[in-house]
Amino acid sequence: MRPARALIGWMNESSAMRMLGHDPGALSEADRLGLIHAAQARVAERESGVDQSDAITEPPAELQDYITALYQHPVMEQFTKEGWRVCLANLRKLCSIQPAVFLDHAAERTRAARPDDLDALARITLPMEQSSSEFSTAFDSTHQRFILTSRNPNFRIVGSFNNAMAAKGQMGIAVGFVNVTTLSLLQVIKHRGRYMLRDGNHRALGLLANGIDRVPVLFREYGEFDNLELASGLFLPKTFLGERPPLLVDYLDDAVATQVSLPASHKVVIVQAIETSVVG
Repeated sequence: MRPARALIGWMNESSAMRMLGHDPGALSEADRLGLIHAAQARVAERESGVDQSDAITEPPAELQDYITALYQHPVMEQFTKEGWRVCLANLRKLCSIQPAVFLDHAAERTRAARPDDLDALARITLPMEQSSSEFSTAFDSTHQRFILTSRNPNFRIVGSFNNAMAAKGQMGIAVGFVNVTTLSLLQVIKHRGRYMLRDGNHRALGLLANGIDRVPVLFREYGEFDNLELASGLFLPKTFLGERPPLLVDYLDDAVATQVSLPASHKVVIVQAIETSVVG
């Protein structure tokens, strides 16, 4: 179980009860219901609409060297084709589309952040390299398999290889898969007049918790009927496009959000070698 912040004020009662129910010993059912209803009421009391003026601004000249290097990075090739560009975002003005965010992951990934160092912030929000500590490996000799584990959902198989090599005095062949943690860039989108954070919620929360709100991001405007290609498990569009949408700063507001314990999830890649005989 890992600590997280959940935006219960925008969930229906059953969804919020499930979110709080992972730690049943913390609150009684009646107390959980009271917490949910109070958060929903505070959301309902808000004025309609959201002020997102200056949510996105052009990056300053001091960031230009980093931006130039980023655009030359292979990870940017597809983003550039799709119309993404580097901007500065005010995290306090952005809507959230994710119901909950893990706190420990948020703190870990933003520990080195400094509000007066845009280059350092860009290395957190728009990284060009990934730490090798993002994953661990183990070998199961009984089943002849490698087990690779990462808390980062962006860990995945991206290719394969086969190479001739010497083994125990004989020529053989080495075969396998290339596994990497793909780079995750903070992505802000504008859709139907609303600015939202599409990817990078953990880092955004960590930065806001440290009092840092203006950071470099990738930004793209989507058309009225474009597919936003959002992941599963997020709020429905009627929530983040509605009259009283959740903002990123609402994760830190005890009136509409609360701390919960959620099951820890890991990405696991298993590569196994099997010897067999085939007749024919």
